[in-house]
Amino acid sequence: MNILVSPPVVFAFFILIGLGIYGLGALLAPPANPTPGKLSSYAGGEDIDHQQVPFSYQDFFRTALFYTVMEVAALVIATIPSGQNALWAFFYLFAVAIGIATLTFKYD
Repeated sequence: MNILVSPPVVFAFFILIGLGIYGLGALLAPPANPTPGKLSSYAGGEDIDHQQVPFSYQDFFRTALFYTVMEVAALVIATIPSGQNALWAFFYLFAVAIGIATLTFKYD
């Protein structure tokens, strides 16, 4: 087996290339000039109030479950063989629709 095409050697090679490109970019970039405007939020030229938005893990997990169910449903529907078994896809899609409706319903 040729050692030069083994995955660890190729990975290390491309890491070195990436670091080289990053270093070249650091040499070519102009020096940083920090100004207050660079750190402020921009909203179409208007000043906006900085306020804390409470992060809800419940919404995050609901969205993650939604996309997971959709991806699995697409995979299952794409791999169902044709013929009589294809009719079961409608029942499966109906069950998936009920699950998605449950995920999108707000209980608050």
